[in-house]
Amino acid sequence: MQEQELELTSILERIETPRLVLRRWRREDAQDLKQLVDANLEHFRPWMPWAMNEPSSVEVVAERLDLFAQHHRAGADWTMAILLKDEETLIGGAGLHRRIGPAGLEIGYWISEPHTRRGYATEAALALTAAAFAEPGVERVEIRCDPRNIASARVPEKLGYRHTETLTANTTTPTGEPRDTMVWTLTRADYGEQNTAPPSGRHLLRHTLATLAYRASKAIRGAPPEFASFRVAPGSRTPGEILAHLGDLIEWADTQARGAERWINSTPRAWDGDVDRFYAAMRRLDDYLASGGRLGTSAERLFAGAIADSLTHVGQLTMLRRLAGAPVRSENYSRAKVVAGRVGPEQLPPKFEFD
Repeated sequence: MQEQELELTSILERIETPRLVLRRWRREDAQDLKQLVDANLEHFRPWMPWAMNEPSSVEVVAERLDLFAQHHRAGADWTMAILLKDEETLIGGAGLHRRIGPAGLEIGYWISEPHTRRGYATEAALALTAAAFAEPGVERVEIRCDPRNIASARVPEKLGYRHTETLTANTTTPTGEPRDTMVWTLTRADYGEQNTAPPSGRHLLRHTLATLAYRASKAIRGAPPEFASFRVAPGSRTPGEILAHLGDLIEWADTQARGAERWINSTPRAWDGDVDRFYAAMRRLDDYLASGGRLGTSAERLFAGAIADSLTHVGQLTMLRRLAGAPVRSENYSRAKVVAGRVGPEQLPPKFEFD
């Protein structure tokens, strides 16, 4: 097959993922792109040769975006902006590039520093992998990176790519020194095997996490200062001990999801500190589930263990609130506005409460 026969469809005009929108760059993005790049030069320069030539004027950036659009229309490269779901916040860029020979496409990506460690690069790369293999002429997709860029290398690893080779001194660093390149490859056959497996259940799992966050926020919100140490009977757990255990459970689930299972029995902190710890763990776990990274265990196991236990313990906190004289109002939870991804303490008001 000749490389020029490889043509992608208009799906790459726009791709939506659970948390992101990938769309074709527009000339009017120039100001936002310049601001994002200028604010992240120290973050980009160790890895991105183009960052060594920045900052550029808005006019130069706009001309560059015009060139991207020409390449996009001509089928030479498909470079895209990465925005959060609100489409107001630009966080990076990604693309499919025809530079690895016939029947192959290479994925590239970059994320601004404030939005790293949230799984966004993995989520974008997963979407572009699917877009690439939606084309019948594509037989392999590659992701290449500097071996020292451990965070970047984790992206293809999480998505099931294989480290097929490391090219020795085949290119240079942004400052001109010889540099090796890791090559990660996913073939159509391997991709097909991964995507004919039974559904992972991660979407329902994310909704369950959001349900847990909604109910926990209600059990935690407005608790009186003395509630943390309330003990209903000798030998029973206090609310503070239950809250610390909730943090243990969600941190455990996060390590299971990432394939590095670890359990830690923590000592209860101050109430507010353990509230923050619980929600931080919820955010990390939800970010990983949303990223599309491979699960280190099944969604069923995650639910049956840590998540189901956590729902039970939130119910205990609600019961203890009533026994402590600070009851939480009852609610028809089937009418609650629970949204996947909303796993923090800020939740929408209840739809229907009763006493």
